[in-house]
Parts: sequence; C-alpha cells; structure tokens
Amino acid sequence: MKQNSIIDSLTIKGLSYYIFFILMLTAKGLGLDSGDKLYYVLSLAALACIACKLCMTEYRFIEAVAIGMLVLIAFFAYINSGRLGIVLSVLAIVGMKDMDIGKLFRLGLVTFGASFIVTVLGAISGFIPNPLVVHEKGAIGEVIRWGMGYSTGNIFHVSYFILVVLLVYHMDARYGLKNLFWLMMGNILVFVFSLSYTGVAVTSFYLLLNLYAIKRKRLSLSERVLCQLPLPLCFLFSFIVPFLVKYPLGQKLDSLLQARLSFSSYYLTNQPITLLGTRMKEVPYSWVIMDNGYVYILMTFGVIVLLLFILAYMSAVITYTRRGEHGKLAIIFCFLLYGIMEQFISNAFMNLSLLFIGEMLFNAQNPRKIMRLQKIGIFSGLIKIGEKKVLFLKKKSVRREKVVEKIVHRRKWIWLSAGMAGVLSIFVYISFEPKADYITVPLTALNYIDAQGALFHTEDVYEQKSDLNNLMEHYRQITTDENFCNKVLSELKKNDGNNVDEAADLTAGKLKSMVEFSLPQYVHSSGIYNVFRMRILETDCDISEETYVSILKEITGELQSENEKAGISTELLIPERIWKSEGTDRIEHIVYKDSYFVKKDGNIVRTEQIRTAIIWMLMGAMTGSIISGACVAGVNRKT
Repeated sequence: MKQNSIIDSLTIKGLSYYIFFILMLTAKGLGLDSGDKLYYVLSLAALACIACKLCMTEYRFIEAVAIGMLVLIAFFAYINSGRLGIVLSVLAIVGMKDMDIGKLFRLGLVTFGASFIVTVLGAISGFIPNPLVVHEKGAIGEVIRWGMGYSTGNIFHVSYFILVVLLVYHMDARYGLKNLFWLMMGNILVFVFSLSYTGVAVTSFYLLLNLYAIKRKRLSLSERVLCQLPLPLCFLFSFIVPFLVKYPLGQKLDSLLQARLSFSSYYLTNQPITLLGTRMKEVPYSWVIMDNGYVYILMTFGVIVLLLFILAYMSAVITYTRRGEHGKLAIIFCFLLYGIMEQFISNAFMNLSLLFIGEMLFNAQNPRKIMRLQKIGIFSGLIKIGEKKVLFLKKKSVRREKVVEKIVHRRKWIWLSAGMAGVLSIFVYISFEPKADYITVPLTALNYIDAQGALFHTEDVYEQKSDLNNLMEHYRQITTDENFCNKVLSELKKNDGNNVDEAADLTAGKLKSMVEFSLPQYVHSSGIYNVFRMRILETDCDISEETYVSILKEITGELQSENEKAGISTELLIPERIWKSEGTDRIEHIVYKDSYFVKKDGNIVRTEQIRTAIIWMLMGAMTGSIISGACVAGVNRKT
C-alpha cells in the first residue's frame, strides 16, 4: 500500500514540529554538540518552533498536567546539570501529540541521510575536520580510527546505525534478505574506518533482529516474556557489574569493554548522586569518561529522571508487545543495548526510540472521556491557527515524486554506471597515486598531541591561584623571548651532535610555538598552588623524540639561574599525550605546520592506502550514479 506523503494533510502545528525535528536532527547529523556555537543557534530556533507547536495543540487535562510536570523536571535537571539536551528531548517527547511517527521517520531519513552524507564528504574532502585516534587493535597492530567528520569513530558508527534504523523503519514489511545484505555491507564499510566493535555489533544485531521481527507475525508466550528482559538486564549490568571489577571475571570483562566498567565505578563511587542532577566534580584524569548511558542519566540528571526513563521504557515495551509492533521493539532493544556502551540514549535526536514513548503517551487510543484543556484567550486562537492546512508545498511535492519515480524505473542502468565508475576510480588511484612512506594528517584531525613536559615546584604555597599564574606568565615571557630561544638553539646544536641536522632546521619562531605553560588538573582541584607545568609540544614530524627531549633539557637548563632566584625546583616528566579537551592544553594555536606526523609504520601506511582506494571507489561510484541519474531525469523530462 502506498504511504501518504508528508505534505498530505500537513497542518501549521505539524509543520512547527517538523521544523523543530529537522533542526535538531540536522545538528546531530552534522556532528554538532554543546561545544559548537551553531548547535546553540539551531537549538534556540528549534525551541521557538516547539513552543509554537505546544501552544497550537489541544491537550486533555491529564496530558497538560503530565507535560507541565515533565517540562518542570527537565528544566530543573538542566539548571543543575547545565545540559540543555534534557529539555530538548522532553519537548520532543511531549510534542508528539497528533504527530504521525511514520511520516516523522521518513522526514528524519531524508534529513539525517543528507546531513550524514554532507558530513562524511566534507571530512573526506578536507572542508571540515576529520578527527582521528591511533589505537592498538589486537593482532592488527596500531591503526587509525577516523571520525569522518564526527567527534570519534564510535559516533560515526552510531550515526550510521541511526540512518539504518530510519531506513529500515521506512521499508517496514518490504525489508528482506537483499536489504539486509546491502546494509550489512555498509556496516562493514563504516567499520573499516570507525573500527567501532560496539557499532558494528549492535548494527548487525538490529539488522538480524528486525528481519526476525518482520517475519514473525505473532510472538509466543516465551518470546513475550523475553521481550521484558532487555531493560532490566541493561539496568543491572550498568549498576551492578561495575562493582565487580576487583574480581578476575570483572577485570576480564572490563578489559574487553575498554575500561568502561572502571569508569562507571569511578563515577558511581566518587561523584554525588542527586534527585535532579548536578555538575560533575573535576575529574583527576582526562581519560576517565562516562561511556554508559544509564550511569550518565543518573549522575548528570538525577534519580528522578532515571526512574522516569526506566518506567517509560517499561511501559513502551509492554505496550508494543501487546500491540504486536515488533519492529518498534527491535529498535527499542538495540538502543537500550547501545546504552551500556555509549551515553547518548538520553538524547531523543540520537536515541530515536524515545519518540515512541511520546507516541505511546500522547497518541494512545483512549475511548474514555477525559476533561480537555479549556480553550480560552490566546490559546483558543492559536489552536485554530494550528489546525489550518499547509498547501503551498503540494505542487512541488507532486513534481518531485514523478522525477523520483522515473529514476527508480531506470535504477539498474544507474547502478551499472555507478559500478563501472567505481572500478575505473580504483584503477586511476592505483596507477597514479604516489605511494607514501608515512602518513601525515591535518592538525584539525587530531584530538591529541604528544609532548615532553616538566613540572616547576615552588618552595612556598601561594594563597591565590592568580599569584601562581603571574609567576607562570613570567616564565612564559622568558621562554618565548627571541634572544632566549636563539641561545637555546645555539646550545642545542653544540651539544646534540646526533641530531644536529634536525636542530639546524629549527628557528626561534618554531621553538616558541612548541612551548606551552599550564596548571596541572590536580592543582586546580586541590587549591594547593605550588606547581605549574611547561610542555614542549611535538608539532614537527621531521624532529625525533630524542631531539624534543634535548630541547626540553636545554630550556630547563637555561632557566636554572631564574629558578634559583625564585626558589623553584624542576622535575622532568615522562612523555605524554595531551587531549584537546584538557582545558588550556590545546593545539589550535599551532600555526607553523599544516600537517602532523602520525607514525612511520608500514602497517598504518598500508591500511590507509586500502582505505583511500575504497574512498576513491565510492566517490567514483557516487559521481557515476549522479551523472547517470541526471541523464535519466533529463531524458524523461524531454519525453
């Protein structure tokens, strides 16, 4: 049966919600988060749209009370945690009144699909940053994990999973083995770049589970009982297993999950648990992250929000099991499973199953007569405006559907053209692309940079942080003085005979760009102001680590007389890797080099050559399909 177009029977209030949904889904599809200014701009515009939708919708009295309570709880959780996402997610849920989930997901497929493609293409072409991390992956050895425009490889794979969910839900009963095969190929292809075991496993599980859900018309009693287990199992795993890491089995599981259990244990035992959320205390180590969605909800938004989350999902699972809507159950179970590995499940624009809760709560078929929200004053007029139809998009929609129908009719020819163009692109790459000895990447791709460091201990503890900062600034001015830098370079060339060629290429400007001062994290949190830090950032791939160590030693040696005057002792540190998120320890200020050396390693080079060949093939196939599709559309328009 042909599905109704989104444009059919579109009302002004429906359009308001669609715009709200498009803006927020686009933000997530582009990889934006709370650290991006554009995210806040889109969020403010989205808030205006959802406010219009709520004012133009008629609610029953009990619904209005429920909405007021949920929004109030979300608002206080936002005030306490500083996380706007909880408010946006709750508004997405309560705004589902009179909305068609099928049409919403079709719109989401177009919106998120376009954003996903733009983000990945932008990262490949270099228009937007393409974050990377070098990881040790078992027998493979060291490999690069690409974010492809998203913050990490994990989020890249999460985004593909969301796209798959939207597409498969749109297919509904048409989903079959052929679709499973091609989407699984896409899953493997994304894994080649993301190297996200969680992403490839959960996506594969969903593709298989949904096929079973489609083919299984009616569940047996045992299957209905099994449907009630995923939520409590995920909950118990999140809050019980982290306390078992001291036992051998827990340690093995923790290692398998890349220390996620240890991280959860740290937050559950060292951070405050509140009713309506709080801001986290400063974490002593930057690598301690909250990679469990259930723990994240509890620690960030509080006990009340977590209980509402659990109760809502319990109701949703029971409701959809009773209705026999197995496809929705498959989506819910996979997002719940993702929640024990990632923190995004509280966000309705990534965890799309939260929208099912809105559908269940506000679009339930209830024959009982319940008091409606009284239509008075301005709301009465807004409700009438909200019910008006939007017709100006109808004509363009019909024309677009005809073009799509013609392209679908000639899809085999388009597929053949895409395949030929992809094969030709690989041939061109192999024939003409020079083979590299090592890999360089743009600085914007890095979440980290390697560094050599030293601590400067003062004899006395300063009462104010500003006093220690003033001393640190004094040292910064000394080490960035051109005469000081030239003196260090002169001594380096004399003493470092083994690396004299590397030292000869250094200039005072380069040396100044490598030096960075900051206060250690534990100084900020402890309030004991007697230590600051100097780092030499390894920004130049042509300089060996040994030379960087020599640079650090020469600088600290030249500062010896200044140390004696100020009563300071110096302690050299082991090499470290600095993450961009560590406060002022950032690398954006480095302007002397466009690219950064990753590793002179044959394994990494070979892996990147294979990935680059795949990118050439995909770009060629995409170009071929676009050209052939345009030709088909042009020919059909003439005929």
